[in-house]
Amino acid sequence: MIINSLNGTSPVPADYPLPRDTDRYPTLDSKRQYLRDFYFNKEIVTESRLHRTLEMSTTNFEFAKARRAVLGQTPAEWNRNLL
Repeated sequence: MIINSLNGTSPVPADYPLPRDTDRYPTLDSKRQYLRDFYFNKEIVTESRLHRTLEMSTTNFEFAKARRAVLGQTPAEWNRNLL
């Protein structure tokens, strides 16, 4: 899994697009569609992979919501924590 963490080494640009990680709660159907769209070889989209992806996505969703609540909604709010 690759994550752009915006690790806090420099300010986030003001025109940086807001992450969409808290838009919708992950569901089994949304993750199934995501995996089918992502992988060329559809055979590797197994029930096991699907459930593991949903588990990780749900954890990440909850974390992202909590982080957004603490850090703010905009790049300017995120940057205030760098000072």
